[in-house]
Amino acid sequence: MDLDNAFPLSRIISADDVISREQVNPVRSERFMKAHVSRRLKSDLVAVLVEFQRQNLVSLSIKLYDVVRKETWYRPDMFFYRDMLMMLARNKKVDEARMVWNDLKGEGVHFDQHIFGDLIQRSLCPS
Repeated sequence: MDLDNAFPLSRIISADDVISREQVNPVRSERFMKAHVSRRLKSDLVAVLVEFQRQNLVSLSIKLYDVVRKETWYRPDMFFYRDMLMMLARNKKVDEARMVWNDLKGEGVHFDQHIFGDLIQRSLCPS
């Protein structure tokens, strides 16, 4: 998905902008996330998170994952957690995956057998 063309520029955080801020100055990036990210629409936040996950940007994905979970519109969803866990498994981030797993268990999210099987396969047999 080309994020810059998916939504009007006035509505979306450019994934490239956040990535470049993170690479140049993590402290400045943190301030940017607090000041601008929380005011975005649900579709914008989810689209940027999907793009970060696609690019295997673990640190940024975790930061945005935390922001999304604090939003008033957020409701626990097995696909939200599946996508995070799949990205973390691809990148062999065991501690982060454990944190996300504890979050989903704490919120009472249950996976169906297909999603659980996909997670096990991704964890044991990464491609």
